[in-house]
Amino acid sequence: MARPLTALHARRRPSDVRCDVGDIVVGWLVRVVASVAVVGVLLFDAVSIAAAKMSVTDQASMAARAASDN
Repeated sequence: MARPLTALHARRRPSDVRCDVGDIVVGWLVRVVASVAVVGVLLFDAVSIAAAKMSVTDQASMAARAASDN
């Protein structure tokens, strides 16, 4: 009957070493891409709101001028 390995007796053999599959890099890359996507959507919404506000302001100004001309 084999004795269980303790922390002191446990040794890695070359056959026990697993290959690095890059999980850390993939996880980091997913976080960066997700962050950039969220920031991009927020910036797009901010620019859209600003453009709509400027457009409404211009339209209101043109309507006021047209009303004063009449």
